[in-house]
Amino acid sequence: FISASEVSLLASVEPLSATLISVFWLNVTFGFAEWLGTICIISTITILSIVKNK
Repeated sequence: FISASEVSLLASVEPLSATLISVFWLNVTFGFAEWLGTICIISTITILSIVKNK
């Protein structure tokens, strides 16, 4: 069994991998705003998992 924070981190990998595959393999245009949103989502999940571990 794994904790909820670990599940959140693992769940965030799927959209990120789909984004990277679509950008590099399918040549989908991904602008600054989309990358900024991706970074915000990943950093929020990371911060929440760090705070819960303390």
